[in-house]
Parts: sequence; C-alpha cells; structure tokens
Amino acid sequence: GINDLALAEDAAKNPMMTGFFEKDYLYETMEFVDQLFPDTEKLVAMHDESAAGMADMKIFQKFAGEHPGYSYDEINTSRLSIDELTDALEAIPDNSVLLYMTSYTDKNKNTYSLQTMTNLVVNHTSVPIFRNYIGGEGEGIFGGVAMDMEEQGRLAGETVVSILNGKDVNEIPFEIETT
Repeated sequence: GINDLALAEDAAKNPMMTGFFEKDYLYETMEFVDQLFPDTEKLVAMHDESAAGMADMKIFQKFAGEHPGYSYDEINTSRLSIDELTDALEAIPDNSVLLYMTSYTDKNKNTYSLQTMTNLVVNHTSVPIFRNYIGGEGEGIFGGVAMDMEEQGRLAGETVVSILNGKDVNEIPFEIETT
C-alpha cells in the first residue's frame, strides 16, 4: 500500500510492482466538516513528519489553496514535546475544527499508540475533532470519511496468495482506484 498519490502513480507504471493506493479521504473529510459546521472559521491540522503525515499535509495545503474562506493552522507533533502538544491543543480557538491526521511521534522520537494520542487530543481540546482514518470514534472523535481497511487488507491478502500460487506480478496491476 502506498498513501502518496504521486508515488502510487509511479509504482503503477512499473510492471514489477503491484499493490494498492491507500487513499486517505482527508479532502472528503474536510468537505464533510464544511457541511456539518458551516460557521467554522479555522481548520487546524494535527500531523507528524511520517510519510503518511506529510501526505496528509499535502492534501490539507491543496484544500487550503482552494478554500480561502477559512484560516488554517497546523500542529506538527514531530516538533513538539508531549507537554508542548498539550499546550497547543488547549490553545485551539473555539471557532475551529481539529483534523486529527497521522500523528504518533513527538520531537523526542517517542511514538504513541492511537489510543494514547486520542486520549490526549480529546482531553485537551474542546473543539470538534475529525479523523480521516479509522480510530477514536465513540471516544470523542466525530470520525470522518475513511478507507475500508478490512477490504484493503483482504484484497492485499488475495494478491499475495495469487503470487505465491505462481501468478506473475506483471499480470497484477497496481490499483489506483481503491475503497
């Protein structure tokens, strides 16, 4: 699975590569936020500097360029200690929505679980929180539009089995359009 569209498109051109584009649905989640909270003035993106976090930020920045009606901010967890992150979350203005994207690592190279980070986010901000991935729903996260990871896993498993059973990788296209 590749979660950066440009890299996935490059992989699709290579006949020796197969797999799936992992669409992250951040754009669709932000459009959903726009429908549910039309009076929102600021969108705050929380991310880290992992490949997935930076792919999320590319999409966030594209959305920002196309939707000038908001102000935009980011919280890069890879540049903050856990205490600094807590302060940043508590400082988010009331007229905002937090987009809790890929963010598991702090500036001290500590990696936190989804549950730990979700608890921190929920307990230190009072604004609506959305995710473009599975996780945190029912724990203070509104959710959002997300990839069907079970289906993607099933398809990946079927691909591996077909290769192990002798199918040539050249015959299995890299899938860009996924669910």
